[in-house]
Amino acid sequence: MSRTIEVKAKSGSYEIRVGRDLLKEVPAYMKELQLGSRVFVIGDTHTRMFVEQLEHFLINGGFETRTSTITAGEGSKNLNTVRQLYSECADAGLDRKSVIVAVGGGVVGDVAGFVAATYLRGLKFIQVPTTVVSQVDASIGGKTGVDLKEGKNLVGAFHQPSLVVCDLDLMESLSQREFNSGLAEVIKYGLIADEKLFAELEKRLAHKPVTLDSETIVRCAQIKAEVVATDERETLGYRAILNYGHTIGHAIEAVAGYGNVLHGEAISIGMVAAAMLSHDRLQFPGRDVKRIHDLFAGVGLPVKLPRSLQTPVAIKKLVKTMLLDKKTQDGKFQFVLLEKIGKARIGQEISADEVEKILERLV
Repeated sequence: MSRTIEVKAKSGSYEIRVGRDLLKEVPAYMKELQLGSRVFVIGDTHTRMFVEQLEHFLINGGFETRTSTITAGEGSKNLNTVRQLYSECADAGLDRKSVIVAVGGGVVGDVAGFVAATYLRGLKFIQVPTTVVSQVDASIGGKTGVDLKEGKNLVGAFHQPSLVVCDLDLMESLSQREFNSGLAEVIKYGLIADEKLFAELEKRLAHKPVTLDSETIVRCAQIKAEVVATDERETLGYRAILNYGHTIGHAIEAVAGYGNVLHGEAISIGMVAAAMLSHDRLQFPGRDVKRIHDLFAGVGLPVKLPRSLQTPVAIKKLVKTMLLDKKTQDGKFQFVLLEKIGKARIGQEISADEVEKILERLV
């Protein structure tokens, strides 16, 4: 039994299907959507077994299938990987009716989506997310792209998938650290849009072992779908609400070295910092700053800067890296801050000095 959420993007609507044992249903879903019969499946070294299973299901379903495996981790999210995948697309004989399927976490989805957006000027693609982060966030909304050494996600394209298949069984292979990292994005949705969800997470995540149910995944996906429908290409500004904690978080990832700090770990620190800024700027209650701090810490996520970034030199480098962020305008940071838990405010101009002072408090 699966749940379906519709994403009503202006460039075209598509469905997110959430449930268990859905990987084997992908061929049937593709036939429902009348997608092409030639398929190129892209996974990574962590999801190879799922790629092999899907390849089996696709071949049995009558699809001509080729697969590719990239090295797992943020280090593969670059133009060299994209260039190699372009060559494999050519070798596979992909045409304009072919379909690319991404099987993996956010890195695989971003890279495969960017290849789909740009090869032959655009192929249809399907997201099969295998991590918490990708199921609740990264696979939804059509943001694709790669990193440069100067910063995260500086090259990319908006390219909506034709379908997102969230098979909850695929998350059972995650390490505890990867699972915890994904919880950061789940908590984010409660902070920016759903006070009730945040309160439920406080209760649920206090119990060990921590688990996620389909209702939580569905609620997060619904929030993301609503935001994407409102502001698909971030032209109205509203979609920036999803960046709560990410301006500082992305800088931490870049300066610490991609892979040394996981995405969820970095934005956990970023969200605590943004809550502190919210207190200073918007009179966000101090008791709620503590609730946020304690929830992240309680699920094993960091709430202080990594030791390697706790020096004055490193903090200044973080601020300098943030200046490359796509949301920076005229040298000022555009932050998402909290009015209260469940309600965020976008477009808050924060100076470099203010950010530096907050970072110094995270040592």
